Amino acid sequence: MAKDYSELTQEELIDLIYRLEKKRKYGLVWDEEQAPEEVVQNCSKFLPVLKPLEVKGIVKKGLEDHVLIQGDNFHALSVLSYTHKNQIDLIYIDPPYNTGNQEDEEGFVYNDKRVDSDDTYRHSKWLNFMSRRLELSRDLLKDSGFCFISIDEHEFAQLRLVCDQIFGEENFVNFLTWKKRSTGGQVKDGSIITQTEFIFIYAKNKKIGKLNKIDNPNVGTEKWRDFRKSGGQWQRRHRPKQYYPFFYDSKNDVLLLGRLKKTDVEIFPLDSKGEEGFWENGVDTATKRLKSGEFKVELIKSGLLKGTYKIKQLEVASDVQNVGNFVDIPSVQGANEIRELGLAFNNAKPLNLIEFILKIASNKESLILDYFAGSGTTGHAVIRLNSIDGGNRQTILCTNNEANVMAPKGISTDVTIPRLIKASNGYKNDKNESIPGLGGNLRIFETDFVKNSKNKDQIKFDIAEKCAEVLCLKEFTFDLYEEHEDWKIYRKDNKYVAIYFSLLPNNLESLRLAMNAIIGSKILYCFTLDPNGLDFYQFDNWNDIELKDIPQKILDTYKRIFNI
Repeated sequence: MAKDYSELTQEELIDLIYRLEKKRKYGLVWDEEQAPEEVVQNCSKFLPVLKPLEVKGIVKKGLEDHVLIQGDNFHALSVLSYTHKNQIDLIYIDPPYNTGNQEDEEGFVYNDKRVDSDDTYRHSKWLNFMSRRLELSRDLLKDSGFCFISIDEHEFAQLRLVCDQIFGEENFVNFLTWKKRSTGGQVKDGSIITQTEFIFIYAKNKKIGKLNKIDNPNVGTEKWRDFRKSGGQWQRRHRPKQYYPFFYDSKNDVLLLGRLKKTDVEIFPLDSKGEEGFWENGVDTATKRLKSGEFKVELIKSGLLKGTYKIKQLEVASDVQNVGNFVDIPSVQGANEIRELGLAFNNAKPLNLIEFILKIASNKESLILDYFAGSGTTGHAVIRLNSIDGGNRQTILCTNNEANVMAPKGISTDVTIPRLIKASNGYKNDKNESIPGLGGNLRIFETDFVKNSKNKDQIKFDIAEKCAEVLCLKEFTFDLYEEHEDWKIYRKDNKYVAIYFSLLPNNLESLRLAMNAIIGSKILYCFTLDPNGLDFYQFDNWNDIELKDIPQKILDTYKRIFNI
């Protein structure tokens, strides 16, 4: 319904005009105000933190840690904006496709209602939903990082435009066309079968981030091809220094770059019509390749140049090759993998598809984020690839626990968590065969909240009281080592993180003695109400410790995101 502007005050009209003038005049524009997202609005009243989920994860010594956060991903991304700004190597997300189909169990839900095709603000809602999350997640990427986003035809154009705005058009890398089926699908007679989906690729900074090459299945394969440049600007005028003759002794089958005999035949880079081109290498490189036996002479048997010769060069397939943007992996693989685990989930992505992305956009030590974790394919693919190549990749996964027919207790409870635990520990498949575990620890949290208050000191007390899990995530250090009324120490291998929660220094001395007795990397998070931080001189007698204050930096992050 149109707004009645006659009821607005002068101040409200001025504010409206100001906001309209600020809106971009070119690019993607949508109605943000007619369909605000309640999750985002509520963050001005309730600030997100983390707490342990009452579900047993996986904790084993010597294994890499993976994290699952259950809750709305906007809340999870807000927490990560404090803990992991500029630290993520790769983001992969498979967001809701906004099909407008009410029967789609994995369809798009906005403000607790499934969005159908008749909704006037259907696209605005989806763009509101996505843009907020993409803005937050962009800031989590390292400068060398990449974001991969799965999408179908429904929001393809809108996603490209909103990503251009957020990442910058100059950081668009390409999009993968994923062929998910060969034939079939439920379509009306005379319709076109949808065989593909798409995966957008954006770099945080395209000048810095570089994708990996992939293994070449044809490594070592030899083939001979023309040494004369072909295609594009092949004419002599474009590379005149690379127009020079070879000399061929046909009687003794000897090829040289200098004439030895008057009878030696000159071979120039000519096309089939006799027009002058150029060789692919200059004289110096060609000389080295000639000595290495990388050239041979071939008689031209037809055409205007019949009876003359051309130069062929040896090409040996290397162990790696550049990536093409067409991926042929049947989607039925994902369905079979879910069924084999004894779970139910529609449209799970195949492990091979995510593994392909991991291979081209991560290394063995990468930190990977998926904040639409769904069936848990990304987490499963990461630990599988680690088990194959000995990598130490780690994941942060975020998912809600929305219930549906296939997951009556919620997606996280019925699918994501069970899948990750089975994949890590091992399981029996649908044929009762024992499948060995792939390893990896799983730390499970859920979002919690601190009520915003006009009393700024009270907010600091409340956040400090509930920030332990947030700080553990920040440091990826989760195992409780020692505990006191006012402090805790957490450990990961040779790294120790202490948190002092109290404003009063009464028990700070006992923490000092405990930390000074520890040998290793040590960090202390200490509570203070002072927005300028701690007085470092008070900690002179703490041995080899990195000092950080809480909770001001957490509050500063939330002020920036929530405008509080």
